[in-house]
Amino acid sequence: MRLSSVDLDVKTIGREIEQFLSVTGRVYWEKLIKKVDASGGIFYKEYLLRRNPFIEGFRQYFHLYSRAKSIWKNRSEEIDYLTQKIFIINKIIRNVNDRGQAQIIGRLRGGDIRSFLHEITIATHFLRNGFEVNFVEYERPEDEGRTFDFLVSRDSIEAEVECKSKSYDAGRKIKRDGFYILCDELFRQFKSTKMKCLLEINCSENLGQNHDIFIGIAKKIKVAIGNGDKNIIFSEDFSITINYLPPETLIDSEGKFASVIRPYWTPKSHFAIVSNNEMTMIIKVESEENDRVLKAMYDELKSSL
Repeated sequence: MRLSSVDLDVKTIGREIEQFLSVTGRVYWEKLIKKVDASGGIFYKEYLLRRNPFIEGFRQYFHLYSRAKSIWKNRSEEIDYLTQKIFIINKIIRNVNDRGQAQIIGRLRGGDIRSFLHEITIATHFLRNGFEVNFVEYERPEDEGRTFDFLVSRDSIEAEVECKSKSYDAGRKIKRDGFYILCDELFRQFKSTKMKCLLEINCSENLGQNHDIFIGIAKKIKVAIGNGDKNIIFSEDFSITINYLPPETLIDSEGKFASVIRPYWTPKSHFAIVSNNEMTMIIKVESEENDRVLKAMYDELKSSL
């Protein structure tokens, strides 16, 4: 596949989006938006939006579409990002076989689409520079095993391109999904409470994402704060320390945040914060076990050889 231009005419934005929706499914994206909205909380919802950067763009597009407003005249940064990516994806879908199309749709319907979008960014770079790009990995028969992602060629140059990206969670004992679900539950329990404290939650190994356990932890902390306690043994897997902060504590800048957490910071710490005049809650979670980030990266790279 070769493109004379990878730059989208803004006046065709609506047409490109509709073409993309006709292939990937309008209903799928509408349901996904509703699912994210129903997730509640602030931390976990933001995490889901980062995993799929298309969601907010589609939300805004559907809003404009339902009100019969011009898309290109009312477009936002999120809609621009969305259409820049799907302009290339639409071209690819038209230039691969049926299996390739199914592969692309499957990856777009995955939970985290950023690794696929990374491949699109790399492919766009080659297309922008006049290369022919053949998407070998998308079209290959299953019995051929894994190959490189795509083949690029221009004049006498030919190269195999394999794209790699790794989640921040790879090899970590505290993964973001569970961490953010826990943070949302703690905030839900304390959002109407006047409190100033830093909660240290230590895990013997993995945090996990058991919501029932997180509810139990939040309730235990609430009782302990009511009694003025500082230490809680929730179970053999979780211990909690409550650090009471001065009543005037208000964190409204990165500098203040860094200053407050400095005595509690370790290389394994994960922090979240909610702060206003009435309430400041800092959540710190870490595991007694060491992360294995480099090993996770090495294993991924080794498997591609």
